Amino acid sequence: MNFTKSEKKVILILTLVLVLGFSIKYVKLLLSSTGNYDYSKVTEEFYKGSDKINKIKYGLVIKDTNPEEINLIEQETIIQDSIKERELEDRLKLVEDSIKKTKNKKSKKEDALEGKVININIATKEELMALPGIGETMAERIITYRRDHNGFKKIEDIMKVKGIGKKKFEKLKKYITVN
Repeated sequence: MNFTKSEKKVILILTLVLVLGFSIKYVKLLLSSTGNYDYSKVTEEFYKGSDKINKIKYGLVIKDTNPEEINLIEQETIIQDSIKERELEDRLKLVEDSIKKTKNKKSKKEDALEGKVININIATKEELMALPGIGETMAERIITYRRDHNGFKKIEDIMKVKGIGKKKFEKLKKYITVN
């Protein structure tokens, strides 16, 4: 077999690339191989340690635990329990405060209207705006609806005005009348 000079160069380069590729693959295999290491002893020691801590926390006696270790774990447990209790107390207080605010939540308009009832068939724009949840635009809509439909026959008819649904009606019903 007679090869030209350029063919010899190509064969040499291909051979070098092949050898280099196999070398890299072999080195990677050596570096990344985990072998057949037995992790069971490490895992067992880990669980023994956590089991020991749990037994100390829950008051079980262990022969090979020194008193200082028990004392530190007990102190840590007491601190963690105290922090959890404070967090729960803070959350409970927030919930209680929120409930109180919701129960006592009356708008200034509701306070001003206490004991008063407004006839929505004859009320002025300003009187309608005194109702909770009714602003200038909504008062104008009520007046327009009242004019176009010859007044309201019953207080529930106010829900036919655009923008007044069941929720708003529930706030309004004790302050309005059609008589």
